[in-house]
Amino acid sequence: MRTGFAAVAVGLGFQALFSQMAPAWIPKAIATAFMVSAIYVFLSAERRACDILHRLKSHEVETVRSRNLRWLSWFLVAAILALIAALWLLKIEGQADG
Repeated sequence: MRTGFAAVAVGLGFQALFSQMAPAWIPKAIATAFMVSAIYVFLSAERRACDILHRLKSHEVETVRSRNLRWLSWFLVAAILALIAALWLLKIEGQADG
């Protein structure tokens, strides 16, 4: 999950640093690519964690419920999709159109 959050941060940072680049769609596209990779990381981390939890013996280890991991992953996916939509739809003052 940390890797996914790092990908979101890199995407937002790239957009913030290069928002004045022309055409304006280039930094948005690069930031979107990082955010889409974060979605992949979140979903694959959830699947791998659930697989590991299924292989553990539940009477020996108190495990996290896989349902909670699934909810967290899908919440993060929805948040990133909203962030991508905001990135493309909201006008930032002083930003070049493109």
